[in-house]
Amino acid sequence: MIHKRICIIGGGASGLGCVRVLAQDEYNCEPTVFEQNSTIGGQWIYDPSGTSETSGVYKNLKTNLSCGVMQYSDFPFANHDPESFIGPQDVRKYLIDYTEKHQLLKYVHLNTKVLSVDETFTVKYA
Repeated sequence: MIHKRICIIGGGASGLGCVRVLAQDEYNCEPTVFEQNSTIGGQWIYDPSGTSETSGVYKNLKTNLSCGVMQYSDFPFANHDPESFIGPQDVRKYLIDYTEKHQLLKYVHLNTKVLSVDETFTVKYA
């Protein structure tokens, strides 16, 4: 059987969910996440200086979805009521905890910005 290589751009909530599923043996895939930041979290990486080019979160931001709606089906938010709306630091911690629980970091290339993906699915990154 052919082993498929899968490129996932971004180590935020969607990218981590994708790699978690695709890394399962039944998919016969080799998923790789390319994350341009030095840590996982995607949009949920809070930059107090406000100069981030990859995140739009700000100091007093609260999610517009409750924890119960945002969470992965196999991983509830710890220490938060399912009806609560939380800040970016809590969401980012949740994503880090999820990554650690499922040992996803081995699929992630940090500090790797995707420059292009062409029609042959050749990925160019820096």
